[in-house]
Amino acid sequence: MSKATLSKCFLVFIFLCSFIPSRNVFAEVVLDQNEYPHHSIQVTANVPLTPEFSFILRENSFISSEKQAVTIGEEILFSAQSVGWKNTPLRSHLIQMRVTDTHSEEIFSASGTTDESGMATFLVKATEAWLGENVVQIIDMTYDEPIYITQQATIIVYQTETVTETNLKMVQKIRNHISETVVDIFSKHKKVTGERYREDAIIEEREYASLVSPNT
Repeated sequence: MSKATLSKCFLVFIFLCSFIPSRNVFAEVVLDQNEYPHHSIQVTANVPLTPEFSFILRENSFISSEKQAVTIGEEILFSAQSVGWKNTPLRSHLIQMRVTDTHSEEIFSASGTTDESGMATFLVKATEAWLGENVVQIIDMTYDEPIYITQQATIIVYQTETVTETNLKMVQKIRNHISETVVDIFSKHKKVTGERYREDAIIEEREYASLVSPNT
């Protein structure tokens, strides 16, 4: 076979290879890659806490209780809410509640996470350590820097219910006494003022009578 014949055969082979569906094979490979399962990647990072956001969170958040005075052994429900910019509730925030006595000694501590409404509730029972007046404070522990909420709650714990009733009656008695004293003072002032008005009217009447009297 001559070289010219071999060259012609090679050219015919190259021409026939151009019809091989190479594009379809590539498409199948790409299709297989697209069928791979998707995986999500979660990235955790420490976001800097700006002074503005810290101030808003500190001022807008609050804590409240259903009772202001209880006895030892009685349960108290505290509700704390984390509130951000434009009164937006902050969910999934880590909240710590601390109770301190009059000497600023910590007597109770509990932690919880806020729900969709930004609320975290704490149901606790008053013990003997709570006897007296206590301050309840919440701290937002979500960030590296703890944020102490400005608003606080006060809870007074008495020894027994009798003591509680006695104190309430005493407060009511003092209020009644103050009210009676104020009313009494007002009545006396009104009486004195009325007598002065009456005396002034008599004097004016006598002066007018002396002016129009025909004897003058």
